[in-house]
Parts: sequence; structure tokens; C-alpha cells
Amino acid sequence: MKQSLLYTTIVALLLMLPTAAWGEVFAVDGIYYYLAGDHAVVSNNGQGNCYSGDIVIPASVVYEGAAYPVTSIGESAFYNCSDVTHVSLPKSVSTIGRWAFAGCRGLSQMTVPDAVTVIDENVFNGCRGLTSITLGKSVTTIRDDAFTDCSALASITIPKSVATIGDYAFYGCTGIKTLFFNAANCEDPMWYSAFQDCPLDSIIFGNHVQRIPAYLAFGQTRLESIIIPKSVTSIGDYAFWGCSGLMDVICLAVTPPTLVGAGLFDDMNYYAHATLHVLPESVQSYQQADYWKDFSQIRGDVVLYTPGDVDADGEITIADANKVVVIIINGGSSGHTHTPDPEGDWINAADVNGDGEVNIADVNAIIDRILNGDPSTMRHSNNTANNLSF
Repeated sequence: MKQSLLYTTIVALLLMLPTAAWGEVFAVDGIYYYLAGDHAVVSNNGQGNCYSGDIVIPASVVYEGAAYPVTSIGESAFYNCSDVTHVSLPKSVSTIGRWAFAGCRGLSQMTVPDAVTVIDENVFNGCRGLTSITLGKSVTTIRDDAFTDCSALASITIPKSVATIGDYAFYGCTGIKTLFFNAANCEDPMWYSAFQDCPLDSIIFGNHVQRIPAYLAFGQTRLESIIIPKSVTSIGDYAFWGCSGLMDVICLAVTPPTLVGAGLFDDMNYYAHATLHVLPESVQSYQQADYWKDFSQIRGDVVLYTPGDVDADGEITIADANKVVVIIINGGSSGHTHTPDPEGDWINAADVNGDGEVNIADVNAIIDRILNGDPSTMRHSNNTANNLSF
């Protein structure tokens, strides 16, 4: 596991400092805090003792007769608390300090509040039991080593707000097989891919992505499939270099995306066994475009899905409204339209009104289309892109 021994030593020393180093530490219902102006920050108790079990952080606490909103999780607040199984954070939290949950090996899932903009360095480093993480809608930055060695994660979703992903952000996440990437314009990495050492077998890019950053899947030898939405206009250097196991590239862009620099698919034998799937009207454009034309098989077998045809039967009926209700009952989407339905399919047509969420408004939108005879309720062809994008 990649980790800074020097920084780990510093963190350990900080945990042993007296409480006066942070100001006065006080406890409410077994959780320790210190005050930062008119806000409360979650802390450890300054004696190196760890939390355990399920932890619920309140939106505010009362200290000496005054109420203080809880807005921050302090640096190393839960550091090495291996017996913590769950931490619920209130919507009021906007900052999570470095190493805040590092070493919490018993932590199984986490939802980052929408107010948080930065996932700081090593925040979840070594959370080997973490199987699910939901990033808030406002996260713009994921810093170096943020999720290093979270080996139980099976998939990760990068929201559209993310602009920067640090080096080795997901290093050692050996369980991640599927990457849902929806960052609209993510910057290229400074040195290394964020997903180094992640055995990805599929990458699904969301409909907000305009540019695929350089080195994103560099050296992913197990990668078999890529889905590129129509919104993508360019792909950075070496984004898919070394992906020797690639079998299918589904590209919904009418015009072939520009390949920035070199190294996208070159220097490997992808073209001999990988199939490029595009829209029927775009086949000729891809056959004439640099690099894209080198695929030995270019098939015009992709047809775009129709929002509202949730069950993919080719028409919009009350059955689709019922299926959206089932999705909502099973947890909705919380900003993501790839919520799995009871059969395990990925839903991309359930966000009927296009607001990025699957909720009762989408049920109403389907009913409105049916009642008003919307042309989109007419039968349409199914396609290879259905239930794959988000």
C-alpha cells in the first residue's frame, strides 16, 4: 500500500497532543467537538481513544447554553477507529479534514453530504471494508490518495461537478470493476492515473462528459468495454493506452471525438479484436477519422434510447410509470440515473424530465406524456445503448 510513513508518524503524534493544542474539547452524547468560531468541529478526544459502532453526527450541538452548527469533520477525527461500522453525516457538514476516516477498516458505506466540495488527502485511506461510497453533488476536488487501499469497493461514481482528481486517488482499490464517470470537464492528472492498480473491466461515461481526461484508463489490461456518450468531443493523451483486453467501444457521438495528442489506442493490437459501435449515420465519419478508422470492425448498430421507456419495450405506457415508482421505493437515485432496478438493470430512461434524479416528478412526466399523446410515446427500436449510460 502506497502511504507516507512520515505523514503517518505526524498524525500519530497529533493524536497524542493535549486537548489545549486544538482548544477546548467537549463531548455531547459520546462525540467530541471543538469550536472554530461559531461552528463546531468533530474531533477525537485528544487522548488517542477511538470511536466504535454506528456513529450519528447531529446537525448542531449545544455547549454552555449556546447552539453551534456542526460544519466540519476534523483532521484524523476517526483515524484508525477500526471498530466504527457506520458514520452518518448531517447536511450541514461542508468540510472533511485529511485522514478523517483513514484506517476505519470496519466502515462499510458512506454518503458524503452535498455541501462538501473537497475530498481531501487520505480521507478514506485504508478503509478496506468500505463497499459503497456516494459523493455529494458539489464535490469538485478529489485529492491524492483519498481512497487508497479501499479494496472492497466494487464500483465508483464520479459526479459531474468533479474538476480535479489527484494522483493515486483510488490506488489499491483492487475491487473496483466498474467506473461510472460523469465529470463534465475533469483536468488531466499531474503525474499518474487516479485509477492505477484498479482492475477495471468497464467504464461508462455519463451524458455530462465533454472531455475524457488523459491517462484515465492507462494500462487497464482487463478493460473490456467503454461507453462514450454523444456529449464527448475530445479524448486526452493515452486515455486508453495499454488496454489490451478491450473488446467493445460504444460511441454515441455523431462526430468522432478529437483525439488530443497521441497514444489513445495506438501501439497495441486493439484493432484486431475490438469492435467499434456507432450510430448508423456516423459509420462513414468513423471510417474516415484518424485512429477510429483503424478498428477492424465498425458497426452502425447503436440507436439512442427514449427517455420514459423505462422497461425498454419500445413504447411509453403506464407500465413505465409503475417501474419508476418501484425504482423510487427501492431508494431512488439521489442525483444518479443509473439506479439498479429490482432485476439489476441499469436505468437510464427513468430520468424523464432530465433533472438528474429519479423521483415522483418523472412519474408525473410519463403520465403527462401519455395523457397528451406525446409523439415520444410511439414505438421505437431498442438498441445496444439502452440501460448502459447514465
